[in-house]
Amino acid sequence: MLKYISKTYIYKVVFLLLLLSSVVHSYAPHTEYEVKGTYLLNFPRFIEPYSDYTNNTDLIIGVYGNPSFVPLLKKIARDANSPKYNWVFIEITDNTEILTSNSNFLFISGIEKTELIDILNITYGKKIITVGDNLPEFCELGGVINFLPQGHKKRFTINEAAYKEAGAIISSNLRMLAKNVSFKQDSLRIGQ
Repeated sequence: MLKYISKTYIYKVVFLLLLLSSVVHSYAPHTEYEVKGTYLLNFPRFIEPYSDYTNNTDLIIGVYGNPSFVPLLKKIARDANSPKYNWVFIEITDNTEILTSNSNFLFISGIEKTELIDILNITYGKKIITVGDNLPEFCELGGVINFLPQGHKKRFTINEAAYKEAGAIISSNLRMLAKNVSFKQDSLRIGQ
């Protein structure tokens, strides 16, 4: 029976298997940081004044505490090919570099609470949208947006008072996707 299988049939089966493997590969699950990076690069579309930027305007994202995230953000931005923003990604290694980086967004990852408080004090009242990488009490201490662990019903939290303090207006479309959080009454932040 096997000797009666035509070459055309074999070619069709091989082609089908190759096609199927490419489809399965394109639907492969994304890593946690690919998802976070995609969200981070889409946040400006829903946050004024960044949603009003014209084409090719520089939008600076500083990354503090996770240097390996910078190349991934560059890849996501390149693959997205969005003409609206000229993405600039800066690795920030010391909190004294935060203000001189001129970051519009500051992604903060893998740091202790005392260092987080120092950073939030530096950015308080500045036009910087702070984004935490699943940091405990991030929004309660004054951060603007904090990613939640994968599997949560809501993907991130938002602190309304903190984004207003940063001079931003967050679209209701983005706020609907988030869990809303307020400052803690016993916040360790200076000036609270």
